[in-house]
Amino acid sequence: AAPRIEVTMPDAARADFLLTAYADVIADAGTLAAALGRLKGLQSKETLTEWAALAGEGRFRQLALELMHRHYDPLYARTRKRREDAPILEINLNSASAGDLARAAKQILSEA
Repeated sequence: AAPRIEVTMPDAARADFLLTAYADVIADAGTLAAALGRLKGLQSKETLTEWAALAGEGRFRQLALELMHRHYDPLYARTRKRREDAPILEINLNSASAGDLARAAKQILSEA
């Protein structure tokens, strides 16, 4: 029932942010494999095999894009679809830079 704020960012910037935010997971092959393993039952065996291959090849940016497009974005879209309310604020960011995030925080505090 809480008010919702929707934040968007270009896919490339989102992927770059994920590479930074999850650098510790990317650095540990076992941790990354375990994280992907938790998606069993939510994604097909073929998809999980593709994602494991991307990780094994060190193609982490492509893996982030795949996870966004084929797992998280559809999941969030289904959740949003069940809600009947509209966001009270929509913020479009160009990146997850400190400056962009500070501007978004300022906008939230002033408008929400």
